[in-house]
Amino acid sequence: MSWQDIPRERKAMSAADRRAFNRWLTANAIAGLILAAGIIAMAVAGSNSAGPRDAMIARTKSPDAAVAASGHRPDQGGRLPLRQNARD
Repeated sequence: MSWQDIPRERKAMSAADRRAFNRWLTANAIAGLILAAGIIAMAVAGSNSAGPRDAMIARTKSPDAAVAASGHRPDQGGRLPLRQNARD
C-alpha cells in the first residue's frame, strides 16, 4: 500500500470503522502531546539545574583549569582517578 492508496482506503471504510480510526488517531495524538510536554519539561528543569560552578567550568578553555576547578587532581600518570577509596 502506498501513500496515495491511504485516502482511498479510508473513504472505503464504514462509518463505524472511520469513527474507531478517528478515536484511535486522537488518542495517539494526545499521548504524543503528553510525552512531548514531559520531554520539554525535563529539558527546562535540566537547564535550570546548572549551578554557577558548572557554568565556570564550561567557560574555561584549558582542560587543566577545569580539572583544578573541579577539585580533582590527576594521579602520577596524568590521569584522573577512576574511583576513590574510603582510605584515600
